[in-house]
Amino acid sequence: MSKSSNSQPPDSSPSASLKSAKRRRTSKVIAARLETAFGPKAGGEAPPFRVAFFGGSFDPPHLGHLQIAAAAADRFSLDQVWFEPAGQQPLKDPASLSPYADRLAMTRLACASNPRFVVHEHDAPRRDGLPNYTVD
Repeated sequence: MSKSSNSQPPDSSPSASLKSAKRRRTSKVIAARLETAFGPKAGGEAPPFRVAFFGGSFDPPHLGHLQIAAAAADRFSLDQVWFEPAGQQPLKDPASLSPYADRLAMTRLACASNPRFVVHEHDAPRRDGLPNYTVD
């Protein structure tokens, strides 16, 4: 009896190649930002610095956000959880959101009591006014 397979052959279209190239470029950008923030990788001598990226509108940040971040930090032995308020969340109406500066300030206040929580502005509003996407 032969087995039928539902698997698709690998996508070798030009679109797939562009997506793959964009992923590699994004990985290099992230690695460069980490090196800038924490110094060069220590040839295996030091344990890796473990970080999670937690993005959202944080309008407002609440205990659920903090509990999820703490649970993830504990479960995955994270050194830090980076809270990244989105400048313009693509899935929400911008008119319904508090101003970015207010959401950033609220997130800083919410994270202040946990030294593993760090608020970054990598996802600050874009100069061109377009929505923020993590891959950018």
